[in-house]
Amino acid sequence: MYDKGLVRAVGVSNYGSKQLLKIHKYLNSRGVLLSSSQVQFSLLSMGKDLKMKEICDTLGIRVIAYSPLGLGMLTGKYTPSKLPPGPQFGSSQRIDIAFLKGVIILML
Repeated sequence: MYDKGLVRAVGVSNYGSKQLLKIHKYLNSRGVLLSSSQVQFSLLSMGKDLKMKEICDTLGIRVIAYSPLGLGMLTGKYTPSKLPPGPQFGSSQRIDIAFLKGVIILML
């Protein structure tokens, strides 16, 4: 599709740093621009995502954040006794919630 001029650039979603570097090298060797990387990015997931952002900045790849409000946990809508429904908050996982100056911090 790129060779036919139907696509100007490529974006990826949920790639780890190793995968991102590998696909960037492959696309670059073919003359294809890797323009964006979509990752979950919020105050709840800042640790590993900062490394990814640094890699993207170095390679000229734009970061597109999804779930910037931490799956709704940073909206103020939920409390330790009222968690959102869904498998990520089910009884099969241990969830510790602490409130710090109105911000919810999850330890999954």
